[in-house]
Amino acid sequence: MNSHQNQAKLSSEGVNLIHFQRDQSGEPEQTQQLYDQVQTQLNQLDALERQIRLGLFGELGTLARQMRDYPAAILHFEAAIKLAQTLKDTKREAANRVRLGVALHHSDQPHLLSQAIVCFQTVIKTNQPGYTEYHDFAWQHLGKLWVEQREYKQAKNCFEQALKLRQSKQNAELIDSTMQALKGLEALISEI
Repeated sequence: MNSHQNQAKLSSEGVNLIHFQRDQSGEPEQTQQLYDQVQTQLNQLDALERQIRLGLFGELGTLARQMRDYPAAILHFEAAIKLAQTLKDTKREAANRVRLGVALHHSDQPHLLSQAIVCFQTVIKTNQPGYTEYHDFAWQHLGKLWVEQREYKQAKNCFEQALKLRQSKQNAELIDSTMQALKGLEALISEI
């Protein structure tokens, strides 16, 4: 049983216990305590529901993007960003902003490219906890966008920035991904 199922089960059991206690209570002070307890549980469930909803919007966006349903992906990522902002969850806000940028970039709608650039640049320029963890991803995806636009100098700069950050993270897989991007870029430039 996962943590969400455990919390749902505990909440259900808690409702039954409170129902029993309510029926047994006749004292105003005890009734007030039960009221406060129920209110606290309701607030906790609301927060949990919003966290789950945030995760599901991100997953739906990713799945829609994988199916190349970019309009749906964009809507889901925008919803995830809005909810993350409400929850003050900067890490998931940044992750979904990068994902939104990728969906905008791959939507084959030229007018959306500028919005993709803004998504990536917003992540890069935001120095809040949560956002900084995604700077390298934003640089990497911005570099890919510039490659497709044949802006090779800008692409190289982006990949180099991503590489620096990934080297500081010491993540071999991410470093290799950026090295491959730089090699591919060098191959394109040599063909010109």
